[in-house]
Amino acid sequence: MTTLTIPLKSKTQLRLANYTKRTHTQPAKLAQDALDRHLAILEFEEMRKLVEPRVKKLGFKTDEDIFKTMRR
Repeated sequence: MTTLTIPLKSKTQLRLANYTKRTHTQPAKLAQDALDRHLAILEFEEMRKLVEPRVKKLGFKTDEDIFKTMRR
């Protein structure tokens, strides 16, 4: 496992301390989970941009159009 050190604004540091105290969560665990979630969102958006031209050629206009087709 790698260690990452990041600077935090005072307000963020206070919010982190308060939250981890209330929830009995380790700050490192919270940071790992947050980074994992954020990276998943960024990767999804990256994939969406990659496939968007092909999907539009197939006649799909929105994500919802694709989801409707998948539910059938």
